[in-house]
Amino acid sequence: MNSLNKADFFSSYFHALSEEHIEYVILHSYDKYPQEIHSDVDYCVKDENLKKTIAHLFDFCRKNGWRMIQVLQHEVTAFFCVCVCCDNPEDYIQLDVCSHYIRRGKLMIKDQVLLTGRHKFPGGEFFVPDHKAELAYMLWKAAAKNKPLESIRE
Repeated sequence: MNSLNKADFFSSYFHALSEEHIEYVILHSYDKYPQEIHSDVDYCVKDENLKKTIAHLFDFCRKNGWRMIQVLQHEVTAFFCVCVCCDNPEDYIQLDVCSHYIRRGKLMIKDQVLLTGRHKFPGGEFFVPDHKAELAYMLWKAAAKNKPLESIRE
């Protein structure tokens, strides 16, 4: 079996989530996805689908010539996963999935807020939040990490 390249893995994975009826949104920095992915991909699913999403990612990797080599639960409702291409170990993707956005045990924003009004990214085959939800997420994230507002200017 030939492994998918990183861009195809990204596109196929998020398409497969939709086929499994798992609603999601990619939370930010998606303008050049899937051709350019410079860091981890932050995305949100419904809380009821969070653990199902991890199992789905594991199976998706196995079926497509990739391996999930790390799963780290860094919050009650968030998992950081590293997936590596079996044919080319230099090809990897970091997927950070959450349901409710929680930082240091404190609820910042619920999944329902992040998923309401989701729509396909123009010219893309993946879902993004509406502008209000994305702004709320970015503001809460900046506040939770004590980042200056200039860091979210884009």
